[in-house]
Amino acid sequence: MAVDQKVNAKRHFLFLDPDTVGLSFMFLSIYPCIPMLTVARLLLFPYWILCFVLTHMPNPKGIPAQGELDKVLHFLGYFVLGFLLAAFYSFKKKTPQALFKACFITLLIYGAIDETTQPYFGRDFEWFDLLADLLGVSFAVLLFLKIFPLGSLDQSK
Repeated sequence: MAVDQKVNAKRHFLFLDPDTVGLSFMFLSIYPCIPMLTVARLLLFPYWILCFVLTHMPNPKGIPAQGELDKVLHFLGYFVLGFLLAAFYSFKKKTPQALFKACFITLLIYGAIDETTQPYFGRDFEWFDLLADLLGVSFAVLLFLKIFPLGSLDQSK
């Protein structure tokens, strides 16, 4: 197998050789041939459920709001969610713009629902939380597209 074929074959999977792309996902080094779509399916929905549960738990009484840390947590939570969703959608979307739009709209709707339902659980609706969510999604999808250009992924898997 030629070197170019090995590089292209490895890009179809989440495990990337450090010599070819500069990234290595060490937690997958035991199973270096897990297709990326499978990893996205395995991680996306449990993570999404975890995010929903954590954002709907009532704030403990006597503990002040986290302030700016809260926005960082929203950004990071939606960054991971956006990255996983981009991996999931990347096998359906043909252009970077379509992928970005699909992820952004999906998580905009979810983020708005998430924020509007929080008051029923003793939490507050905050526009800046929604803004932090959308910034996290945006950065995640852009990073995903930088690491995994759509043309380098195996669209048949």
